[in-house]
Amino acid sequence: MKGMEHFKIRWAVVVPVWALLCLLSTGAWGQNLSKPADEMEKVAQDPGAGPKIGLALRERSGINVVPLVFYTPETDFGGAVGAHYFFRWPGESVDDRASSVMLLALGTFNRIWLVSLLPKLRWNNAAWQLDSDISFGEFFGRFWGIGPDTPDSNEETYRSFVFHGEIEAARALFENFYVGVFYKYEKQKLKETEEGGLLASGRYTPSNNYDAAGVGLILRWDNRDNEYAPRKGTYLEWSSGLFDKVVGSDSHFTEHILDARQFIGLGGKHVLAFQGYLSIVTDDPPYSRASWLGGQGLLRGFYQGRYRDRNMIVVQGEYRFPIYWRFSGVAFAGMGDVSHTPQSFNFDEFKFAYGLGLRFVLNRQERIRMRFDVGVAQGVPAAYLVFGEAF
Repeated sequence: MKGMEHFKIRWAVVVPVWALLCLLSTGAWGQNLSKPADEMEKVAQDPGAGPKIGLALRERSGINVVPLVFYTPETDFGGAVGAHYFFRWPGESVDDRASSVMLLALGTFNRIWLVSLLPKLRWNNAAWQLDSDISFGEFFGRFWGIGPDTPDSNEETYRSFVFHGEIEAARALFENFYVGVFYKYEKQKLKETEEGGLLASGRYTPSNNYDAAGVGLILRWDNRDNEYAPRKGTYLEWSSGLFDKVVGSDSHFTEHILDARQFIGLGGKHVLAFQGYLSIVTDDPPYSRASWLGGQGLLRGFYQGRYRDRNMIVVQGEYRFPIYWRFSGVAFAGMGDVSHTPQSFNFDEFKFAYGLGLRFVLNRQERIRMRFDVGVAQGVPAAYLVFGEAF
């Protein structure tokens, strides 16, 4: 679903899930049971490219089954299997955007597990869109407290069981511009905390169980030339959500997120990519729905959630360049920080991260790729082996 970045559980396991679904939605890799493809044009075999990695023709419906492996500092090594069924409504042609239902299960060496059901329904060639996410699982996390200056000595681990439900309905008002509404619900239960630790003290969570539920509005502009690895175009999304007891939440708070991305083609598959990300959470959010800095998408090198507070700003950029055959490289850098109020950001205290990455293209037509990144933050490197670009 659009915005796995907005799945506020925000464990790093979520992004490999999103990347797998991108892969499934094109039918580009894995066991092809019926030669399907959502938005797949006829794939021509490139001279000298070796065996085709992809499918040939669009069809009205079909099923894919796909395995994958991944690694992030937050998840350790993990494996997953996903099943993807796509279809078109009666009266629609094979040129119309397909609807789909995806089922995914994954597990990791540090005992994270997750099961997700993700329907994506499209009508009138995607002029109307209805996306949902029903997920539950057990997660492992690390916590250092709240604020931009929490010391390393605060580190503690915890485990929690989480159920997450989300539905988003959107309508294209005109080309490239969508307006939508959403409802989110999350139930979390802390299963393991460190005795005498920050979470066990009750300072950051009033109980081991909480419900967070909210409704909101989304505005989205997207004219990128490709969803998975753009070479030009702009992606701009603003979402605002109200979480309140009226809609089933234990506490009252609001979430506002701005995600702005710009892609500039330099010719010959050389690309400059930039992202600005702003998250503002007000009032009384539970600790797990604060803004989290770090992970494989926002400032690679920092553990996801190493710094968290109500507000966060991240700015990052990449230079993407071809190397040979299906291999390409990336050099990236970024900076950002968290704060308790928007007025308390201090540029002099911003955190910095940088690194290098290697890409292998699995499907040239759809630009789907596997990536290996090494990010460095505060002098410590961190490795990531996942699918899809960071942004």
